[in-house]
Amino acid sequence: MNCLLQVTGRSTTLPSEPNEAPDITETLTRGICREVGTEDGPGYRFDYRVSEDDNPHNAISCKVTVSAHKAVIERSGALRSTIIVVPGESHSCLYETPYGALSFDIYGSEISLRKEGDSIIASLTYEIYSGGIPTTANEITITATP
Repeated sequence: MNCLLQVTGRSTTLPSEPNEAPDITETLTRGICREVGTEDGPGYRFDYRVSEDDNPHNAISCKVTVSAHKAVIERSGALRSTIIVVPGESHSCLYETPYGALSFDIYGSEISLRKEGDSIIASLTYEIYSGGIPTTANEITITATP
């Protein structure tokens, strides 16, 4: 379905201070949400594009596939990466930035996928490790509304 996608990211630097507020980023964009079959069973795929500036050549295509026990976040275009989140597992990732590629590990904590009325809501939490040390705790929530 064509939809409005709200993508909210929350990130807290580790170790964090008590009551430290997370950094929050929000993207509101048009996109597509569809039911898909995955190796883990039924799930949803969210497709959308983002750009840091007005140049369409710098746009990044994002494809997020979420099932009950696995999420895969793929970026292509000006910058590329694939992040795999599986609760209780660690996966290595190469993440491109405008300043070069970063290598780190993603340790999955939790995935939830639910319907609320006409909306589909996917949420995933994970930690990023660099050199074996946890650097950030992260949560991404995607809400697709027709």
